[in-house]
Amino acid sequence: MGAGARRLPGGAASDRTRGVEGGPLHIAVVFGLLAAGLSEVVLWTAALKYAGLFTTWTGAASYAATTYTTLGDVTHAPPPGWRMMGPIIAISGLFTFGWSGSVLVDVVGRLGRVRDLTRASTRRGT
Repeated sequence: MGAGARRLPGGAASDRTRGVEGGPLHIAVVFGLLAAGLSEVVLWTAALKYAGLFTTWTGAASYAATTYTTLGDVTHAPPPGWRMMGPIIAISGLFTFGWSGSVLVDVVGRLGRVRDLTRASTRRGT
């Protein structure tokens, strides 16, 4: 159980609060958001490669990943007429990171409310 889980004297979590802390749910949400971010980098990589801006997949992937995460490595750069792709991909990445953070905050808040309701019903005996 995560931090703050109600423990019985033997250290085991109470049956009424088991699973409420959200450990597996947190992990699933984090991996889902990670998959969403990685898939967006793959989509940008494919778009850059199929548009003919990069000759290799590794060059397109390197550029997509570094601009998506706003690191800005210019080891691989698109042709001069396509330099605005960097800021567009970076804005896409910033939006996704912000959205991911808000989803995590929402999930933690909702799990906290569920935990509080569960504890309140346990105290009332219902």
